[in-house]
This record gives sequence, structure tokens and C-alpha cells, in this order.
Amino acid sequence: MAFDKLLVDKQGNPKKRYLAKATDCKNCPLREPCKGTKASEKRLHHTAYKAQYERMVKRLSSRLGKRMMRIRSATVEPVLGSLINYYGLRQINTRSREAAAKVMYVAAIA
Repeated sequence: MAFDKLLVDKQGNPKKRYLAKATDCKNCPLREPCKGTKASEKRLHHTAYKAQYERMVKRLSSRLGKRMMRIRSATVEPVLGSLINYYGLRQINTRSREAAAKVMYVAAIA
């Protein structure tokens, strides 16, 4: 499929749109399962950051990536779980980064 254009969705995230017209799919053996019988074109949307996502998946599936995830799950995740479950810190009700940082400092002290 050929790249058509760059779009921005409702949340403001950039997306790449790929488009294949009916004439492009005329001789394809997978035309009906892919496009259907009534559609005049086939569209696919991917995030503009797909290459970075695939690189991260590849990195995390490596031996070092699995080790890093294991270390994170043993050190960072229990702290966040404690803040949420025992200290009621499900959300931070402040408006600025500085105020949010103060809330996190107090939670770390506790």
C-alpha cells in the first residue's frame, strides 16, 4: 500500500494513512478478504511513531531487555503499587509540575 498523507486524530496524535484504490487491488488474489466486496478502497492507519514502537519491542524481547523489565518490576513497580493502594495516591490533584513534585516528595518521605 502506498503512503497517502499524515493525519492528526482527535487526541492530537499524528497518524500515517496508507491507501490502496480499487484499481491497485484489481489483480490481487487477496482482494476480497482484505478489502471486502463493497469497499472501493483499503485504508490503514499507523502511528507516526511505529518505527520507534517496533524498535522498543525488539529491545524488550532481547535478553538484556527481559532482565531490565525484571529489575524494574522488582524495584519500581512495588513502590508505585504501595502509593496507589495504601496511600490513596490514585491521582495528583495539583495544577503545576512543581506542586505535583511536592506531592511525590511527601509520598516518598511517607
